[in-house]
Formats: sequence, C-alpha cells, structure tokens
Amino acid sequence: MMHTQPMLSCVVTIGDDRPFAEVAAELAQAGLTIEQSLDVIGSVTGTTTPAALPGLRRIRGVLDVSEDQPIQLPPQDGSTPT
Repeated sequence: MMHTQPMLSCVVTIGDDRPFAEVAAELAQAGLTIEQSLDVIGSVTGTTTPAALPGLRRIRGVLDVSEDQPIQLPPQDGSTPT
C-alpha cells in the first residue's frame, strides 16, 4: 500500500535577478504543480508536498515559499458571519 503525502497549496515569490520563466520551470521540476503564473507581480501559486518545500526554497531566485491561507471576506450585506 502506497502512503501519499498531503498536498499543500502555496504561494512562491520570485525575485527579479533571474528570468521568471526559468525559475518557474525549476519550481515545476522540483515538485511544484503550478496553478497560476503571476509574472507581473513575481509570484506563482501551486500545490506540492511538504517534503518538497525545502527544495523549492533553495532554488536561486525564490524569495519566499509560504502556505496559501484562505481568506474569508464578510458578507456583502454587512452582517457578521456566525
């Protein structure tokens, strides 16, 4: 029986010292399944295993790798969610 690791959603911030596409390609090779490439703001979002995080952080040009946190906005009518 295979034991699979849980997948984490994460946001990777990429610096401007290397071409964005190069860094994104290395992230994919290192285990990040890229969901969105946001080159205008220097970020990619995707999923990976917890075991792959240290390798992602070591890639030259990566400034930060953080777990994506869901954001709960209040309802449009101004009421407070319960």
